[in-house]
Amino acid sequence: AVFAAGLSTLFFSSPALPSLAVDSAVLSDKGHAFAEAAADVLRNVDGKTLKGALRAATEVALSVDPVKAVAAIDAGLEVLETADAQLLLEVLKVAEKATTASVDAGVLIPPDEYINAVVDAAASVAGTVDSTKLSEFSSKATATLLSAGKGELGGLTFQATKVGLSVGPAKVATATT
Repeated sequence: AVFAAGLSTLFFSSPALPSLAVDSAVLSDKGHAFAEAAADVLRNVDGKTLKGALRAATEVALSVDPVKAVAAIDAGLEVLETADAQLLLEVLKVAEKATTASVDAGVLIPPDEYINAVVDAAASVAGTVDSTKLSEFSSKATATLLSAGKGELGGLTFQATKVGLSVGPAKVATATT
């Protein structure tokens, strides 16, 4: 749920705005900057700290209102139904190649060329979705996130701080701006 809400803000800046088409080029530029910086953080965080952050994120996801979570999932699927099927299939193929590259190398994060290919493919397919459906998904994903338990969100914030301290403020600043 946290991840979905974050992605929804990348795709559509505010559910209060009228529906606008997704600009694939802008999304690709922003996606590359975010993905490269996030990959740098994940490549540099120690396993114990990452495990704590993943556990906290799972606790947040399990604390959300399940009715709102299902509504957000349904809305996300409705967005995917409007996507260009060939481009969506290409995203899956590129993501599978990236996953295989990670597994083959025994690392969590694939090399940058695979990350870049996934970002480009995702940006291309995002430009084909129905912007009204995307806006609805954004609203529902945000509502889901806002329904998370405050204690769980506090735990995630604490763990995210530990990740930041583990990798250094400069890497986190780059990933979050």
